[in-house]
Amino acid sequence: MHKTELLLEFEKITDKLNALDLTIDKTILIEKVKVLLNQREKIIEKSNDLKEEQVDSDLLNRIIAKNLAVETHLKEIVLLIQDDLAKVVKEKSLSSVKKKANRGYMNVGIQRDGYFIDKKK
Repeated sequence: MHKTELLLEFEKITDKLNALDLTIDKTILIEKVKVLLNQREKIIEKSNDLKEEQVDSDLLNRIIAKNLAVETHLKEIVLLIQDDLAKVVKEKSLSSVKKKANRGYMNVGIQRDGYFIDKKK
């Protein structure tokens, strides 16, 4: 294969990365990103093994521009995942607070949530 063919294949994979839908399930999204990035890495390794040859500068400029777009798209994915994690942590802390809210000493009744309140304090 020539470097130009490899770069065109690299560009196609970059387009696929850029076209990923951010609304799908995050685990599926992460798996798709991993597969596409592995494919790109293999193409880079193949192109490094080939001898040096002249490549069209328009093609290189186009790939660089698309690569920058992919980097921002991947940063958006990272931010979405961080937001989801923050929501989970917040919900977990709220759940903990809600569980303990009915444990007041004035509200001692039948405890169904597994907590024991010592009345002697």
